[in-house]
Amino acid sequence: MEIAVENSGQGHNLCAVKATEHTNPKGDQHKTCVKQRNQQICDAHTKPEMGSSRTLRSKSAGPARKLASDQSEKPGETKVLRNKKANDVTPKSQNGKDAPPPLASVESTRRRSNLPKGVKRSASLTSTVRAEARDDSKEKHKQISKMEIKCEQLERPMLSNTILCRDETEKVLETTEEEQRKLDKESTKISSNIPTRTKTSKVRRKLFQTSSSSTPEAGRHPTTVTPAISEIELDDNESDHSVENLRTVNLDLRDQVSKLRYQMEAHKGKLKHILWQKVLDIRKIRQLEQRKLMEALNDQREKLDRERSRDLESLRSQLTIKAESDQQKYARHKDTELNKLRMELASKENMLQRLLGDNRHARLKLNIDDRKSKLVYEIKALRRQKKELEDSLSSASSAERAFSDDIRRHSQSFELEISRVKRQAQFETNQLVSFSSLPIVCFRMSTYFHVSQ
Repeated sequence: MEIAVENSGQGHNLCAVKATEHTNPKGDQHKTCVKQRNQQICDAHTKPEMGSSRTLRSKSAGPARKLASDQSEKPGETKVLRNKKANDVTPKSQNGKDAPPPLASVESTRRRSNLPKGVKRSASLTSTVRAEARDDSKEKHKQISKMEIKCEQLERPMLSNTILCRDETEKVLETTEEEQRKLDKESTKISSNIPTRTKTSKVRRKLFQTSSSSTPEAGRHPTTVTPAISEIELDDNESDHSVENLRTVNLDLRDQVSKLRYQMEAHKGKLKHILWQKVLDIRKIRQLEQRKLMEALNDQREKLDRERSRDLESLRSQLTIKAESDQQKYARHKDTELNKLRMELASKENMLQRLLGDNRHARLKLNIDDRKSKLVYEIKALRRQKKELEDSLSSASSAERAFSDDIRRHSQSFELEISRVKRQAQFETNQLVSFSSLPIVCFRMSTYFHVSQ
């Protein structure tokens, strides 16, 4: 009797373990898999949004690098611009004092000293134009910084929304885990409440095995637990009644276990359906937020394009007006100088005529040879003066022509730069539209402001 009881206790423990394993098959592994999937979904949606601010900053510095590469590809244009800047800007020493000017600047100052006053004024006008362009570039840099701050402010609520969605998913997972734990506890309680009954003789065990194998419901429930029989001392006369009672108890327990398993599976299906619905809701919310961000980005791009076009048109109009005013000033200066020289020539011709008239009166008093020599000497002096005046006129006209050529070159270079900036802007907008699937905010206005400097 003692051996049979011990064996029956071990069998009950094994059956209880099997029941818990069947009610919760691979529960921990399923939970971990669900957690990993939800975390991957959240990270996949949050990582591009977190990386958008970094890409914006990296792309704001990208146009400056592109400008450096463009300048390296076009060495001729960069050399011309550098020479102009070297002529305009005076170098400074490390202590902050003005360093001695280079040879090119000395030669340029000598040439300017030889030029008339109108040409010097035109050079000062070009320096003022450059200073105004620098001030405009500084103001535009400030506007770009303000736009970047606005973009960061728009990105912050998106990040907060993603964090809230992640918290909601974690809460849902915690609730599902708690419900699964409760179900596991209920299943363990049910398995512990199953009564254990033992048989005392080998004959009764054989009868029980044959009866359980002969029942038609054994095939229906292949995974049901076969519980042990409780410790009850039965007499040999009441063996038939006990066998029937045990069969009925076993069938009732199997029905209860099957019902509980069905309820467990239905509850798990409901939980999975709820989780899937919440994941879909989160996806819809994220898609709406991404659409809003894309619309805001498109609006900002359109505004920036409009501002660029307006700035370019205003710069072009200003440059054309200044060039026309400079040309008019040079023409006026040229006309005034020509009139002065003509007046001087007329006065000198009058002087010659007077001298000739005086000489006629003096011919009677002086010898003819002396008079001729004096007249020849005076004529030579006058011719020398005339040549000097003509040389000064030719030098002034050549200087004016050179200055007008420089102005034309400047205007052509400005027009080429404006066309190149427009092409770059169109290329950048096309790139931004091609990468519209990602929530990237890329602003490359620094190229335009670098060129305007």
